[in-house]
Amino acid sequence: MKIIFDLEKPERIDIFLSKKLKISRSATQKLILEKIIINSKKPKKTGVFLKKNDEIKILEKLENQENLDQKNISQKIKIIFENYDFLIVEKKSGIVVPPDKNHPKNSLAEILINMKKIPKEMEKHNFGVVHRLDKPVSGILIFSKNPNTSEYFWNIFKKRQIKKKYFAITFCPQNFPLSGEIDAPICRDKKNRQKMTIKSSQNSRNAKTFFEILEQKKEFSQVEIFPQTGRMHQIRTHLSSIGLPILGDKIYGNKKLEKKLKIKIPRIFLHAEKLIFIPPGKKSQQEFFCSIPKEFEIFWEQI
Repeated sequence: MKIIFDLEKPERIDIFLSKKLKISRSATQKLILEKIIINSKKPKKTGVFLKKNDEIKILEKLENQENLDQKNISQKIKIIFENYDFLIVEKKSGIVVPPDKNHPKNSLAEILINMKKIPKEMEKHNFGVVHRLDKPVSGILIFSKNPNTSEYFWNIFKKRQIKKKYFAITFCPQNFPLSGEIDAPICRDKKNRQKMTIKSSQNSRNAKTFFEILEQKKEFSQVEIFPQTGRMHQIRTHLSSIGLPILGDKIYGNKKLEKKLKIKIPRIFLHAEKLIFIPPGKKSQQEFFCSIPKEFEIFWEQI
């Protein structure tokens, strides 16, 4: 396949091909590094600027990359529970929950709709999303299948009638308290809008987290976390603030300590493990579990 860049104004190849081939930026960047030739030369990076009449060759016939991406992601999705009103799934690390401006394709919600696990009409109702996990975090998630069920879950989350348990591996100073409560308000950091910070201000929201250290090994600990509120980045912000930064956290982690490690940290070591709530139409609580990923155990054995 051959494409001639015919625009007068130079443009980055990843942006141009993403629009031209109608595939995501991440899929385009992978394609550039693996299968693209520009003017008979292989590009060394994905941000090369194209000039008018540049010739782009795709070395192999291009399949629908978005469909391939979705197929790969759908193979990673495990359905924990499903009925007519909602489903509970295991989210893998690295997958966004609903689509957004930075990740318009291959969100977990979109994949579930394409798998016909969620009705397509739920696209108009926040894609059935009733709560979220950060992209790098893995674990248990609820999706609703109809607007009434969405409303039910939003209400019980708002009333804090859902109990949540997380598991993490953190750095841990010696003689650190084995359990505690973190009651500290959270707001968006003024200097870094992608980050939350602990601060009392008009824009702050109350946030409370309980934690319990299960095991300590060298300078590391296994921690169970029980968030009582559901603020953005709450667990990551709170644990970092008291000296328990989560390993692999690129925003709130301790980069200096991580650089000293000889072991590769493949991801953030934070996992949503359990939810307890009364399902719609039921009178008693039910517990739903999501097993801790193997990479947690492998890392713990290596340290």
